Formats: sequence, structure tokens, C-alpha cells
Amino acid sequence: MGNIKNYLNNDYMKIFLIIILMFLLLVLYYLIIKPMPSSLNSNSNYLLEVNNPNSNLSICDKIKNKEQKNSCIITNTQCFDDKCYYDKGRLTKNELDCFKINDENLRISCSSGIKIDSLIQNAVLKDDINLCLNIEDENLKLSCTNNYYYAKKMNLKNVSYCDKINNENLKNECYTN
Repeated sequence: MGNIKNYLNNDYMKIFLIIILMFLLLVLYYLIIKPMPSSLNSNSNYLLEVNNPNSNLSICDKIKNKEQKNSCIITNTQCFDDKCYYDKGRLTKNELDCFKINDENLRISCSSGIKIDSLIQNAVLKDDINLCLNIEDENLKLSCTNNYYYAKKMNLKNVSYCDKINNENLKNECYTN
């Protein structure tokens, strides 16, 4: 019994016990006092800012079109995962949301997607296919030109632009719309 008393009197043991006690208090704080929101589970991709007075989610409830309503919700959502940041970044064309993505490939895809979308939009608005043709990466160049011709057909209602599209799915969609 005397050995145990001497052992507990050891300064190192007291420090060790204090550290363990602090750790347990910290764990209890996060488990009991500050629990995670219940909507953050494996099935949830987004956590809505329901309690945020600046949130525009009430506006989204008034939208009848499902696609527009989903866009409204995503735009006014506080993100906690990569998929949400990706969707929000691409939808709002805000690269700052892309930069919050942890997965490097998804982050690059989000950021480059916004840039490509902007480039295609500029090419169509300026009516300058050379903006697409000057892209060095062949896949991006092809994607840009295909989307350029698709947008031109949609804007001018001229089906001849569909003939210039190299992607069969996009070409078929071009002819049917």
C-alpha cells in the first residue's frame, strides 16, 4: 500500500492525471454541451441555415419550378462537405466555394469548370470561336467548341450549328431542342 501512495505522490503522475482529466472534460464538452446538429448525418449532403436570420430560404419556398427551387436552396445553404461546396461553387460560379473543397481533384474540377463555363459564355457573347480554338488542352478545346456551337444553335435557332458538334449526345440534344 505504501508503494501506491508514493507512486501517486510522484509529480509526473499528478501531471498525467491532470492531462487526462482535461481531455475528458473536453470530450464531454463536445458530446454533451456542444453536440453536432442532428441534420449532419451520412444521408445529408447539406445543412440548411434554418436559424440564420439573413438566410433567404423562405424565398425558396415560394418557387414552384423544382430546378429553380433546388438552385435557390443550394445558393442559400451553409456547406459542411465537399459535394455541397462543389454544387454551390458551380451553381453560383463562385470559386471561393471551390477553394473550400478538401478533395484536390474535386476542388480542381470545380474551379476549372467555372473557368471553362466563363470562357464558353464569353466566346458565345463575343461571337468568337477563336476563344475556344486557342485553348491548348484538346479535351477542353473540344468541349468549349461543342458547347459554343450548341449555344449558338439555341440562341439563333439555326440547326446548321448542330452539324459542327463532335459529341454525339450533345449533337442529338442539339437537334431535338
